[in-house]
Amino acid sequence: MRIRAIEQKDNQQMGALIQQVLIEHEVPNKGTAYSDPFLFSLYDYYKDLDQAKYFVIVDENENVLGGCGYGPILNCEAHICEIQKMYFYPQTRGKGMGALMMKRVLEEAKNDAYSLCYIETMPQMQTAQRLYKNFGFEYIDEPIGETGHPTCSVFMTLNL
Repeated sequence: MRIRAIEQKDNQQMGALIQQVLIEHEVPNKGTAYSDPFLFSLYDYYKDLDQAKYFVIVDENENVLGGCGYGPILNCEAHICEIQKMYFYPQTRGKGMGALMMKRVLEEAKNDAYSLCYIETMPQMQTAQRLYKNFGFEYIDEPIGETGHPTCSVFMTLNL
């Protein structure tokens, strides 16, 4: 397995993976990543954004196992980025892929001159929250900026 930048050929796999995980966790369709207009065109979305990247983990056959990215937040200070769309198939969880991906994404965000990372999630996504806490993310009371996901109710930040 290896981490690489998302490619156009990954769009459908990644969009389907994100929807599958959100359904698995009974996350509402509206106000979450499920209904993002670019969900099945992540490559195109990230290639056109400054200070933003999206990565996937693939197996030896180039099958996408998971992904995560970061980017600026609408109506937010320029030094703050959002960790975005970190999702993995159930059968790949618990094998260290999330930690490898988070390490890569945080390094890249720091290289892009961000000094604070923000992430939002849902209360039922406890495994993800444990990973974030292991990397030093701390809970905050209010959302930051406008992410387009008003249904998310768990907010965390990390100083880089």
